[in-house]
Amino acid sequence: MAKKLSDIEKEVVDSTESFIRYLDKAVDKDTMSILHAINQETDLLIFSGIIRNFFLGISTNRDLDITLEKKIDVIKYFRGWEIKYNSYGGYKLFNGSLDIDLWFIEDSWAFNHYQKQLGFQLDRKIPDTVFFNFSAVAFSFRQKKFYFTKHFVRFLRDKKIDIVSKDNANNMLCVVNTLYYSDKYKLKISENLFEYIRDLFKDYPGSYDDVQKKHFGKVLYSKYDIKIRLEKPKFKIVKTRAKKF
Repeated sequence: MAKKLSDIEKEVVDSTESFIRYLDKAVDKDTMSILHAINQETDLLIFSGIIRNFFLGISTNRDLDITLEKKIDVIKYFRGWEIKYNSYGGYKLFNGSLDIDLWFIEDSWAFNHYQKQLGFQLDRKIPDTVFFNFSAVAFSFRQKKFYFTKHFVRFLRDKKIDIVSKDNANNMLCVVNTLYYSDKYKLKISENLFEYIRDLFKDYPGSYDDVQKKHFGKVLYSKYDIKIRLEKPKFKIVKTRAKKF
């Protein structure tokens, strides 16, 4: 019998200490020291892949996504790291074993897009602004607390990728990432999401090779492969439940 959403919510809330131990194993000691130091200056929010992997029971992590409430001197904290600017106002940081995507709240695409609607609590609203439901969660390093929505809870129950917000800075990457995450983690795709990325593929006929090279460093899916997958999907499409929670 499937778990109740309320039971899963409680499990998420009660997973704080387990997640901290998971972080200690997933992230090297030097990087953890940097995160603790930054946390003394400003609240540090962890989101996206590493939290998803924790709840899916996946132990390998090479990426860490963090957002900071206030600006810091990135060069001071990440001395010796390779530092690059990304396309959306943030930083990409490399130390050989871990890649970090770092944003300041006020410089992020989401802040500039949602500020008027969400006011000054965007740091708590990040789970509402994401594209995928498995990203509808954030962890406050300072408060030792998860912020999440029903979208994330339903993902944990159903193991099904769905869409949260259609507002996105890179629609073509959303198409590719849907296939990628479904394949990599053997996750189902909701009918709603499938129809949406099929429409995106028609509306954005640009170079999917360039998008993948920029994001992955290589091409995982040719444009023809994507076209075929969206016409006759090999992955399982699941109708989104009509229930209200």
